Amino acid sequence: MRTWAPSLALVSPLAAATIVLAALAIGERTGRPLFAVDAARNSAEAVALGDAAAVVRFLQAGEDPQRVYPLRPEAISSSVLRATTLQAAVLSRRVEMVILLDHAGTLREPALRQELACLAADVNQPGIAVVLVPSGADCMPGAALKRWLDRSRPEE
Repeated sequence: MRTWAPSLALVSPLAAATIVLAALAIGERTGRPLFAVDAARNSAEAVALGDAAAVVRFLQAGEDPQRVYPLRPEAISSSVLRATTLQAAVLSRRVEMVILLDHAGTLREPALRQELACLAADVNQPGIAVVLVPSGADCMPGAALKRWLDRSRPEE
C-alpha cells in the first residue's frame, strides 16, 4: 500500500506558492495590488510618506508648499490630519525632505525658515532646525507648535 504523504509534502509548498503568485498577479491586473501603499494625494502626503519623486511632480504641477493640505492618518500620525508641505516635512521628521524642499526653492524666505526651525525645535528635531537655520533659531518654546495646531484645525 502506497502512502501519499511524502508526495503531498513535496507538492504543498509549490501549490501554496502558485496560489500566492496568482493572487499577486490578479491584484496587479485589477489595479489593486496586495502590498501597495496608496499613492500620495498631495505634496504634503508625498513628503510625509518619503516619496521624493511624487513631491517633485506635485511641485512641478504647481502645488503651493505653503497651502494646508489634508493628510490621511497613516501619513504622519492620527493626530496630524492637516499640514503644509513644509510642515509635513518637519512633523514627519524627514530631514531629507526638508533638504529637497530647500533645493526646490520653497524655503527662500528667512521668516519661513525661522518658523519651521522653531516648529522643528518644538517637536524635538534639532537636526532639522539646524538645516533650516544653521546659526540657530530664536524661538519661544511651544509657540510654533501652537501656531501650527491653530492653523491645522479643520475649516468650518
